[in-house]
Amino acid sequence: MISDTARVELEGDKIRVITVFPIMTSTDFGKNSLRDQRVRDQQRVAAPAGAVVVDTPEYVKGKILEAVRSEVQEQFMDARS
Repeated sequence: MISDTARVELEGDKIRVITVFPIMTSTDFGKNSLRDQRVRDQQRVAAPAGAVVVDTPEYVKGKILEAVRSEVQEQFMDARS
């Protein structure tokens, strides 16, 4: 993984690299895509209840801050029901 290489190369400069593994984050990112509106509408299919966890940006931000404070190399989002 590129972050592993960066971690090794930047270690001597006292720069830490954290790899963050978000799952799905609720954002408006897709609103500005160049795709055709029809394609975007087709992709908005509701998943069965409990099938997909979508994190808020605030939750992801909190997990990143947690990683910075605890100095871990990798931060995964917790599995939540």
